[in-house]
Amino acid sequence: MDQALPGNHTLQLHGALTSDQAASLTQAMTGHCRLNRYLARIGLVESALCECGRGEETIRHVILFCPRWAEERRELWIVAKQRAGDVPFLLGGWGKKKDSKGQLVDGPKEKWRPDLEVVKATIRFLEQTGRLDYRRQVEEAY
Repeated sequence: MDQALPGNHTLQLHGALTSDQAASLTQAMTGHCRLNRYLARIGLVESALCECGRGEETIRHVILFCPRWAEERRELWIVAKQRAGDVPFLLGGWGKKKDSKGQLVDGPKEKWRPDLEVVKATIRFLEQTGRLDYRRQVEEAY
């Protein structure tokens, strides 16, 4: 998702987060997390489909589309404004997306910095869903 990896921005970004926040962000960036798409890939669940039935349960699906998290998503959309649908941006990544004039939305990689307020709002959203929290899922299983 982040077209600038590896980069100094990654260290700066993770350095500004708690260890739990950094863990959530890393899971979201890599897709190696407790969402059904990854769990199906490693053989722990049969289907990659989300419980909502509208697609595979991926980070992109959870952040942008899953109707189960519509209420929790509101704060994120307010903070992210016109970039609310840009998953790399929400996760603190630089993207190759261009505007209508053909200019990079994030500007040149060398000068770009992640929007920490947006990243933290994304992490709060993911925490509210509980989908990346292994402790919550273990408790729900029993």
